[in-house]
Amino acid sequence: MIKIKIELDSNCLLNQKQAEYIFETLCIIIGVSWSFVRDKQADIYYGKKSNQDALLNINARCKKTEKEQIFKYNDLYFLGENIEPYQKTNEKCQFGNDIIFNCFYFLTGTDELNIERNKWDQHNIKQSILYKNDLLHEPIVNGYANFIKHLFQGRFEFIPMWPGNKKAALALSHDVDYPEMIKPIELLRYLMTYKFKASFKTFWQIIIGKETFWQFENYMNLEKKYNVRSSFYFCSYQGNLPRFFLKAPDPFYNIKKSKYLKVVEQLRSEGFEVGLHSSFLAFSSKNRFEKEVNKLKGIFKLSNFGHRHHYWHTNPEDPSETCLIHQELGLAYDSSLSFEQHSGFRYSICTPFHIWNRKNGKALEILQLPPTLMDDHLFGYKHLSNFSSYKENIDNAIAAILKSNGVFVVDFHARVLNKTFFPKWGESYEYLLQQIEKSNNFFIDTPMNINKHWRDREAKIRSKSV
Repeated sequence: MIKIKIELDSNCLLNQKQAEYIFETLCIIIGVSWSFVRDKQADIYYGKKSNQDALLNINARCKKTEKEQIFKYNDLYFLGENIEPYQKTNEKCQFGNDIIFNCFYFLTGTDELNIERNKWDQHNIKQSILYKNDLLHEPIVNGYANFIKHLFQGRFEFIPMWPGNKKAALALSHDVDYPEMIKPIELLRYLMTYKFKASFKTFWQIIIGKETFWQFENYMNLEKKYNVRSSFYFCSYQGNLPRFFLKAPDPFYNIKKSKYLKVVEQLRSEGFEVGLHSSFLAFSSKNRFEKEVNKLKGIFKLSNFGHRHHYWHTNPEDPSETCLIHQELGLAYDSSLSFEQHSGFRYSICTPFHIWNRKNGKALEILQLPPTLMDDHLFGYKHLSNFSSYKENIDNAIAAILKSNGVFVVDFHARVLNKTFFPKWGESYEYLLQQIEKSNNFFIDTPMNINKHWRDREAKIRSKSV
């Protein structure tokens, strides 16, 4: 195991527990056990002094700048002053830049505290330090982990990241927001979208129900074509139109209807996953949230399932507080920590991780599967994208995931295979599947099974750690 010595005082930006959390996260990523030691015999030293015996020395920061800046040195990105961040002498390495604090900064969403939000609590992506530096597709935390792994290569045995010696993983998912058309609304939307190009045939097909958002069968057929399976997150809370416009934009369907019971039974029988898509305001009340969890359990007869928030809407002041509720309610995992307006890695990490709970001052047990790409990133927010086409965006995300050995969590909404209202959206999804198949470097499974694999792997690492 890697021996880590931490020496911090009250002037340092991190305390002992926070530093240990980051080292544990990095060790789990690279797949090696650890031991926190007090003597001089350490492989990694983190503190204000220096340990000549350690292979890796990391200087602890004691002063936080008012406005953090990001700069690049060789292949790594750093936060803070533009100093020479590290030096390598023979086999030893000295970091002048505090990469442990950097990791904590990103993994706790510290930068977001100063970002403006709209009425739906969605961040103004242009104010993100990652967006401004074109780093949303650069998982900085994983970059540090891989650097450390390379430095200690040959000295330790590292547990492989993914089964079958695959370089990365893929987890496909679908938020079931509006699987049924409200015909008057969609007729109006169709006319407003197509104007003089609108056809009477399509107008009539909307009326008689041949134009539909019920795309479950099409998704299943498409994914079975590429031998993959995904997760579908259903809302157990039923909203309505007045509430949509006056309070919260929740879906309108009722999962008690027989058509939902039948499709869920079909999904599960064919190896697809079913989970919860909690309501827009679920985070604001544990009791409200618990009712939604129990309703899904009872109606769909589920005992263990994963989760994603509608509109990614966690507590905007402290997402970790919402994640604590997830844990207390017994959810298997959460996959909500993504920016609404751009693809990439909101917390600058592309592997499953345990979020740090600010209130309790410790990492939570529930696992986060960080989403990388949503369909609306490619189309609805294209004007904010740094990519010229959906293909370039997808290709870049795949390359970033492969480089960092991460998990590519994809979110395409259940209705967007409808070509009339979402032209090219389904085409982009199939393009993604084609590129993944062509790569042949991905371990592909449902989010639940990815969660299970990571937890089993983590348990092996922790069992040998001190």
